[in-house]
Amino acid sequence: MHKALIVGCGGSGAKTLAFMMDQLKSMLAERLPDDYPTPASVTLPKGWQFINIDVPLDCETINKLPNVSQAGGSYISCGAHAQYNSIDTTVTATIGSQAQLGTVSSWLVDEPDDVSVAISSGAGQYRRIGRMLFLSKAQEIRKQLGRAVDELTRANDVSLLHKKLHQGDAPNQPIVFVVSSMAGGAGASMALDVCRILADLIPPQRIAMFAVTPDIFSSFDPAARPGTNPNALSVFAEFTAAQFGAAFRDDATLFRALGVPLANHNPMPLQRIFPVGVKAGVEGTLLGDGKPRTVYRALGRGLAALMMDQSALDDLINYNITNTGGTSMKSAEYGWGVNNRDVIPWASFGYAQLSMGRDRYGEYAAQRLASESVQRLLEGHLDETSAEDGDTQINELIEKRSGIIRDKLNRLLPPSDRVPAWLDWRFNPEVNRWTQGMAARLRERIPAPNGRPGNQWIHDIDGAVAQLNGEVGNDLGGILYQGLWNWAQTDDLQEKFLDILRAEISRYGVPYAAALLEKLRNDFRENTLNALRAIASTSPGFRVSDELRGQLQGNKNRIQDGQGFEERIIESCVPQLRHSAIINIARRMVPIAEDFDKSFLVPLAQIFGAGHRNLEAAMKITKDDNLGAAQVKTDVPNLWPDESMDRVPERFYQAANEVFLTDVGSFPQQFQGDVLACVRDAVDYSAALQEAARTIVAGDWESAAGSDKAPNDLLVLIEPWVPSELVRTPGSGDDNRDPQPARLELHASPRQVLSRARSYVLRRDYSFERFISVSLRDYIYNAQTDAERNERILRLADCFKRTMTAALPLAQVNNELVQRLYGESVSYHFNFSKIPLAGDAALEKALNDVAGGYDHYKPENRAEPLRENLSTQGIERSIDIFGSYPNYAPIVFDSVMEPIRAQWDSTHGQDPAFWKWRRARPMTGAMPMSDAERYALIGGWYIGRLTGRIGFPNTLDTDDDNPVQVYDGTSQAWIAFEAPMLTPPSRFRHKIDWLPALLESATLAWMRAGSYPLMESVRPYTVMRGLYDDGTTPTRGARVLSGVRLLNQWVFDGLYPDETTSTLPGVASSVRPEDRIPGTGPDVSPEERVQAAKAWLGRNFEFARKIMPGDLAARGQRINYGAKNLGDISKRDDAVRFPFLRDIAFDITEVTKQISLMLDEAYKMGPPEPEVSESDLFGSSFRAAPRETEFDNPTADFLDGADDL
Repeated sequence: MHKALIVGCGGSGAKTLAFMMDQLKSMLAERLPDDYPTPASVTLPKGWQFINIDVPLDCETINKLPNVSQAGGSYISCGAHAQYNSIDTTVTATIGSQAQLGTVSSWLVDEPDDVSVAISSGAGQYRRIGRMLFLSKAQEIRKQLGRAVDELTRANDVSLLHKKLHQGDAPNQPIVFVVSSMAGGAGASMALDVCRILADLIPPQRIAMFAVTPDIFSSFDPAARPGTNPNALSVFAEFTAAQFGAAFRDDATLFRALGVPLANHNPMPLQRIFPVGVKAGVEGTLLGDGKPRTVYRALGRGLAALMMDQSALDDLINYNITNTGGTSMKSAEYGWGVNNRDVIPWASFGYAQLSMGRDRYGEYAAQRLASESVQRLLEGHLDETSAEDGDTQINELIEKRSGIIRDKLNRLLPPSDRVPAWLDWRFNPEVNRWTQGMAARLRERIPAPNGRPGNQWIHDIDGAVAQLNGEVGNDLGGILYQGLWNWAQTDDLQEKFLDILRAEISRYGVPYAAALLEKLRNDFRENTLNALRAIASTSPGFRVSDELRGQLQGNKNRIQDGQGFEERIIESCVPQLRHSAIINIARRMVPIAEDFDKSFLVPLAQIFGAGHRNLEAAMKITKDDNLGAAQVKTDVPNLWPDESMDRVPERFYQAANEVFLTDVGSFPQQFQGDVLACVRDAVDYSAALQEAARTIVAGDWESAAGSDKAPNDLLVLIEPWVPSELVRTPGSGDDNRDPQPARLELHASPRQVLSRARSYVLRRDYSFERFISVSLRDYIYNAQTDAERNERILRLADCFKRTMTAALPLAQVNNELVQRLYGESVSYHFNFSKIPLAGDAALEKALNDVAGGYDHYKPENRAEPLRENLSTQGIERSIDIFGSYPNYAPIVFDSVMEPIRAQWDSTHGQDPAFWKWRRARPMTGAMPMSDAERYALIGGWYIGRLTGRIGFPNTLDTDDDNPVQVYDGTSQAWIAFEAPMLTPPSRFRHKIDWLPALLESATLAWMRAGSYPLMESVRPYTVMRGLYDDGTTPTRGARVLSGVRLLNQWVFDGLYPDETTSTLPGVASSVRPEDRIPGTGPDVSPEERVQAAKAWLGRNFEFARKIMPGDLAARGQRINYGAKNLGDISKRDDAVRFPFLRDIAFDITEVTKQISLMLDEAYKMGPPEPEVSESDLFGSSFRAAPRETEFDNPTADFLDGADDL
């Protein structure tokens, strides 16, 4: 298990990461249940950092799925409330202050005021806008990515997690996955920049990108996705240029100008790109329903499985990312001139899972039980055999159950018809203690008779009684307060009252319970409280009985037995004292009982009413936007399976990359059996289902010893009721509680009921759980008979094969093009997780035969391809399979190229919106070629111009579909480049832009490489390159360039191909006489021709040097302090006027110098002469570089001399 940084770019990245994080939480909860009881309780380790970068101001929400921020990741917004033009102004001003607007000159939006995209919510499918927004936040993004890497470095929780999962020691080196779309405006524009920044923090060899291809949007209306395919085309070109190392200089210069210097000078921003599409394998099997969400979920699940499987991730790193992936190109046509051929190919990724499928059954069972439970909550009072309406049935049920309810309630509250007796019963200990205490006080206050006669002693007794009667209304030592405190406590009155209602709700539902509560309240207010008040209104007190008083008053003799008389007096007063105690309790209970009604019963009635309304509202919902082809969880009761359904709902069937051993169609039958097994005393299924629903509503069921107990959370007292009369804890001298009403919650929403149903289903050692927890090994080895075992083996083998098919790489490739480039057909590579099924020879053979015989799969050990994966132990309920191709050149991926071809061909290249604001880098960073190939193509252009082998209109006054042509000496025919070009003449900035536009359109040629005839679209570029260098690799050392041989012939005859092959039929001239370089015709001497050619090359050299970046123009030159170069652009208005040629100006200077040397070599046909100065190199007609005064002249135009090129 590796430390990992996962960065999602744009909307596709956001959605994929949301699915990935959700899946990781589910997997961790499943594998570490003691640490994570539910997926919601999982906090992903800090050693896994998740970041989403996008344009919208807030992180995108994927229906009910937690987004990246909500799931524990971070979000960085590149958007703003401002208009686009203000962002453009800020960024270009910053770059211009460093005179580096040349890095954006060729791709700037000409008129930023014309951009109407709301950049607070997206980039409108325009990559130029998306990249400009990213650049505006480049410093902030660099800081946040840096913090994430720092956090990653410090974290050790992945290692702890790794050990908990028994995977040994975790690797130290982190891996980086960037997830983006190739087809969007935001993610597709920023993904490469994100990799560039990350490569400055983590070795690029550890960075891989998963790029969603444009075919995933093919199910959308074309009008809703006009930019997806052209965006993908530009991304292909820019990714390729970056991988070939051709884009680093401009990127580094731009980032430095924005205050984000790149310390790592490795030109590679990442190691490998994984295109991910909606079609899998050679045959292009559609993934599920073919919708983008299905792809995002499949990719997210696959990446999550990869993160959890150390072996699979190591295999991906070793086979797909850091290595070439097992094969190499036999042809050098693609990636010509790339020194490190390992960087050329793209990788691929597929994932599928074979499982028992019984987790899905567990959710089905929970929802079906929840459906019955919610129905009970709403309609439990209804008798289907009754014709009465619901309210009438509720009243009848209340009357029917009144006796039972009253018996329970009389234990908690005084019945109105016998309040004194109830008070004496309920508070008997307190009444006894209070009475005994008052009697003791009376005993203390009655003086001894001391030999006096009774008629005298009675006066002392009356005085003592009168004195104590003044105290009889007091609470003797807080005894009565203690009793009332105990009675009103949470565990007594409050919880026990709720217990009565909990039982009634679980049987008859919320509407009935609400009506019952209202009736109880009315009775309490109108009867019980009035009875209490009546008792409380009487006065407490006592007196000596008339009988004893008479005896004492009539006794004139000395009292000999005073103690006996005293006890008789006290005994006669005790009943009166007890009654006084009851009156005292009633007096104190009245305000408490009044507050009980207001602060306990009223809130209770309110939550019952709210709960009823919420249930009724929930039952009106008929759809859930969160549900898809493979998403089964929903809180919408109308979508739950119920008793009326004949078939399992579609969503419970397996996802696009899942295969189940358990037939989903068998769920209903299994459910009925499990319900009966759980409720053993039920007479039939219907009774068992009703009892199961009752226990789920109540949240009260049996549990096996040592397992989780039932939650008992239907009606929860969150904060107890505290009346103002009981704020002091007995024994404490101060008020230490605040009065407060009860705060209660009724957990009767569909979501809460479903949660309890899930817990009920997963009770350990009960029938549901026993079926769900069966492992793959149990499935085979616990078969009851040999016949059943053999049947299961056959089913398992068939499902295993289907899983391999589902795990095919999510990108369709062109098999014919693969054969052309690699000399072999497409093949697959599979990586299997642990397969705990070893030990049965027949089973092992069946599985090995499936894997070994799978089409296009060529394992090293075809007889036993699964030998390393099979194990004799394990409780796994699933097998993960990861699939891929060998790493192939990007041009073979039809998932990328085919949708682009279709859209381009549908408009014949005539739609101006196709390429509008798509390219978001200078030309050199947006051509799918190496520096060497671009150099050679430019060389071929100039040699072709000299020798008449390049034909083009050489003007802006031409139709866009007039092509550039090149003469193919092998076939002795002119062949045309694609027309219109991506940037056609009508959108040139100057007529000298023919060459950069032609090179840019090499992207179109590679896009068509898989069309028949294969590679024919690339032939014009190959021929043009061959005019300079026709080697299979760049010509080096003593080898003679093909261009020298071609120039040799031309130097000495000055003839164009048309002039030397005019007798051939069908060959027409493509070069106009007026396009011949002056002074190079057949009517001049070879020496004059060479000098004229050098003069023309010199003019091209000088113009290119004038507009190229100053630091490049000054290479090898003596510093001219104070001089300025026009290529160092500081003003935006100038930047958008510069010809596109500026992007390749440095190449032109190098190429024109080289061709001048080649002219000399062609003339002499010997080894190259030693390097000479530029003035000698280009001859006497070479114009010296302009002085700084020419550049300082405000009237000097940087296009001066361009018409002579």
